[in-house]
Amino acid sequence: MRFLKRLLPLIAIFFSILSCSVLQTVETSVPTTLEVSPVAAAETATIPESEKQMVPTGTSETENTIVTESIPPQPVVPSGLKVAYIKDGDIWLWSSDDTKSQLTSSGMVYTLNISDDGQVIAFLRQVDDFHAELWAINSDGMNERRLISVYDLDEMIADIRDPNAVAINPYHFDWVPGSHKVAFNTQQVFQGPGLFLLDDLRIIDADTNVFYTLLAPGQGGEFDYSPDGSQIAISTPTDISLVDSNGGDRRNSLPYDQVITYSEYRYYAKPVWSPDSLSLRVAIPPADPLTEPRLPTSLWYIPADGSLSYQMGSVVAEPFFSSEVSYSLDLSLIIFLRETGAPSENTSELYIAKPDGSGEWVYQKALLLQFKGWSPDASHFVLSKGEDWETQLGQVDAVPEPFTSDPHGIHNVRWVDANYFIYLRENIGTFDLLLESLDGELIHIDSIPAPPAQYDFSG
Repeated sequence: MRFLKRLLPLIAIFFSILSCSVLQTVETSVPTTLEVSPVAAAETATIPESEKQMVPTGTSETENTIVTESIPPQPVVPSGLKVAYIKDGDIWLWSSDDTKSQLTSSGMVYTLNISDDGQVIAFLRQVDDFHAELWAINSDGMNERRLISVYDLDEMIADIRDPNAVAINPYHFDWVPGSHKVAFNTQQVFQGPGLFLLDDLRIIDADTNVFYTLLAPGQGGEFDYSPDGSQIAISTPTDISLVDSNGGDRRNSLPYDQVITYSEYRYYAKPVWSPDSLSLRVAIPPADPLTEPRLPTSLWYIPADGSLSYQMGSVVAEPFFSSEVSYSLDLSLIIFLRETGAPSENTSELYIAKPDGSGEWVYQKALLLQFKGWSPDASHFVLSKGEDWETQLGQVDAVPEPFTSDPHGIHNVRWVDANYFIYLRENIGTFDLLLESLDGELIHIDSIPAPPAQYDFSG
């Protein structure tokens, strides 16, 4: 018994040593390769040598790897973005914090325009089958007010109104850059089809309701403010001129032959301002766009200082009412379509060229090809093709790819910036208003009953 008592401590020590040995064996048998998130793996793979030397001696780098859970990337919406849109005849507003609200409740709204700072929305409201009025509302839903009434419109042209006209309505309206002033021109409305502009230009301040005529009927036309707001390009069916923002210092810049439209409206040229407001570019279609063989579309440079305009070059393109020559926003490139093959085939080629028409090359050839617009940085553009109107995202230096995961039923694509764009996707009886990035980040703004809604954005 005395021997057994002396032996018990030795047995306890033996089992203690054996237990430690087994534990060490188990620990060293754990695999040294850990499953980490792609982000953590990338960070580990790019540790500088100087930082690797700071790992304590005797400690493996694997033991110091932090295992993190992989979190799907969240959309980074452009800060301050506001999207105003029409739903069931009323104005709604969506903001970049993913909130939306209904701003009006009286209905009958059919087009809108949000100010540069996103604070005020101007819109046209239908009064009856023929008459419309210009209204405004703050983006917080306050102070809904009528800017121009039916009576105001009638008074504007009482002396020159065609007796057969049933209404005088605002036509094109836009914000004077950097202000809450709305610039607009007017049209005479008849019971039959057609567009009959009065070639005027009016201004109404949405904050103070101060109204004045900048250019009287016959002195204005279609208008486009320079990016800095200092000048206005005025287009009529026979010329392009420039005026200062106060309506003075008129410069007749480019006369052109009236273009046959084969319809009940007149063609107005569409000059494009340079980003620095120092010049414009414009593509002028041939006087008869259906002449065979096709006559060239001329490409012009218009200096904003009043010096002589000159023709940079020309291209042979499809008739303007099918697809117009389109300048990238930085004016470095143009895109245009040209018919190819028999007319019954409805096949076109999409060309990319320099702004003078030189260096043209075929980007794509397809059935029912349509160009839908440039991205702001001219790196991407949108087109559609085929009988199912498949929408594609093109790049100047790459082949086109499908536009979004579902490229069908796409309408009214507009770019917010070089990465984000807004569009409508058609569903059965409704349209989804969507914001998406080139990386595929998608935000559903709202579902809107047919027909497709008109929208605008700021920010």
